[in-house]
Amino acid sequence: MAATVEELEEQIFKAIGPRLGETLSAFEALSTINRVANPDDGPDIFERVINKYPRFWETVLLGEQSTVIVGIGALCDKRKDVASIQSLLDDLSPQMDAALAADLAMRLDKVRDKYVRYRHKLFGHTDKDSQGWAAKFDNAGFNFEDMRSDLDELSYVFKVLFEQVSGRKLPTFDEAKQMHFPYEDRAKGAREQTEALLRASLHI
Repeated sequence: MAATVEELEEQIFKAIGPRLGETLSAFEALSTINRVANPDDGPDIFERVINKYPRFWETVLLGEQSTVIVGIGALCDKRKDVASIQSLLDDLSPQMDAALAADLAMRLDKVRDKYVRYRHKLFGHTDKDSQGWAAKFDNAGFNFEDMRSDLDELSYVFKVLFEQVSGRKLPTFDEAKQMHFPYEDRAKGAREQTEALLRASLHI
């Protein structure tokens, strides 16, 4: 039986939206630390903050990285018993233009295929060959620009599906970028507060 509008809205507001906000916030914190405190562009912060408390910042970085990878995997999860962007698309596809639904599915598949094995082998679980998988992850070419692009893809699909549930005009990718959702405030706050903390720590 197809999910009702009320059931879909509950998934959006109580599960999928918060997970998207959590994942984006972790990414913003992670990328901000890399931007503000790397040895080349932020040598003072790197030496006087990161190197002063290395175990703390190592723990923070690993935690944020895990949150991003696990979060992306969860948002793309294909299982029927979870609330994910993929499950939302599965519920709504019969009501949508077939070409658009196929395009959204392709975008999710592309992101999922990039992250899912590392989520399973390194972050969600610990593979017996974890060192080998860590080396594969390091050699896979992940960078902050590509990860931001992948998260933009997830955000776009989410916004299209949100508008479908709401019965409004479905946005293009560029139109979706101009739309403002509450989870984006959470991510912006994470970025701004991470940078503020790093800069304030120079004076401790």
